[in-house]
Order: sequence, then C-alpha cells, then structure tokens
Amino acid sequence: MLDGERIYLRLFDIEDVETRMKWMNDKKFREMLNSPYPVSMLSTQKWLNYVTEDKTRIDLAVCLKKNHKLIGYTGFRDIDFINRKAESYTGIGKKDYWGKGLGKEIKILSLKYIFNIYDLNKIYVKVRVDHKTNIELNKKIGFNIDGVLRKEVYSHGEYRDIMVMSLLKSEFYHNQLA
Repeated sequence: MLDGERIYLRLFDIEDVETRMKWMNDKKFREMLNSPYPVSMLSTQKWLNYVTEDKTRIDLAVCLKKNHKLIGYTGFRDIDFINRKAESYTGIGKKDYWGKGLGKEIKILSLKYIFNIYDLNKIYVKVRVDHKTNIELNKKIGFNIDGVLRKEVYSHGEYRDIMVMSLLKSEFYHNQLA
C-alpha cells in the first residue's frame, strides 16, 4: 500500500470489480476514456485477471484514507524495462470527487512509486486535446508537451486528436523540490 495525504493506492481485488464495472458503464466517464462500449461483470473480471498477470503493467486502486472508499484507479502500462519508460493513466470514477485536487495527489504518489521502485526514466501520458483539465494537471506536475497525434482515435462517432506529454525522472524531482 502507498500512502498519500488523503488517499492511498493498493492493488485491485476481486471485490473492486463491480465498482469498476459501474464506472466503465457510465456514459460520461466512458466518453472521457474514448471507450465507446459498456462492459460486463465478466469482462471486468477478465480484465482484472489479465492485468494481474501482465508484467508490463501496474494497476492500482485509489482509496480515500478517511473511509477506505474506492474512488478511482491509476497505473502504468507498456512498461519498457530496457528503455526505462511507461505510459501513465489515472481515472477518478466517483464523480463526487472530481475537481477536489485528488488527481494531483494520485499522480504524484504514483510517480514517486514508479520512479523510486522501478527506476524508470520517463513517464508519458496520452490526453485528448479537448481535455483541458487533464492537460493543465499534467503541466502543473511538470509534464511537457511532446506533440499531438492527429485524429488518433475514433470514439463516439468522431476522430479525436491525442496529445502526448512526458516527464523525466530528473524533471519530476527538480519540480518537487523547487
């Protein structure tokens, strides 16, 4: 378990499947993820089994410290141990907690973990160009814009541009100490 100020991160468990399925079936949440299809309990259980065995991923549940309530998830995929890089992702499924500053705490806690324990050099994120809140959050943490992948995904009836942002380990620690 990784402790933050208001949240902690832990591994996903089978008891989390139903909650995650509900988030993934919420239309607004799915749209933010570019995921056009709802998911079933079975497919969510299969997802958990898959990610548990995949050595190129780390998937973590985000819980509130005050009541241990599951409110979101974070993690890293496509971990490349040779080039020491990975893609980061975060989602707060519980809408009551959107806009409360928890995204920054989640992101910083997960970055400290991946940089310290796995000694990766670079973390990157892929963000929809119209998701200004997410772009600003990543900039505040120190991510730089690497470029835009034009019409990268087809989701909800349209092609969408995706911004790629990255953060080096040295930049992260420089920004945290500054």
